[in-house]
Amino acid sequence: MLTISETGAHAELVAGIQAPWNATVGECLRRWAALAPVERSRSYLVLRGEAGARRTLNASAIGELARHIDEDQQRVS
Repeated sequence: MLTISETGAHAELVAGIQAPWNATVGECLRRWAALAPVERSRSYLVLRGEAGARRTLNASAIGELARHIDEDQQRVS
């Protein structure tokens, strides 16, 4: 099972037919949030874990992850 406990983990944001954007989860979430609504709805995020584990999130799941991380960061602040 793949769990993402930090925004520094590796991910790929695919927001259309262009090549995936490789960055940390946090950077991918920031870039996803800046996309136009239509682009956000068509995008997906591939989370990379240890030993080749990976999990693909659709736009709805990306939004849920972004909200969850934002809530966690607000609690810490």
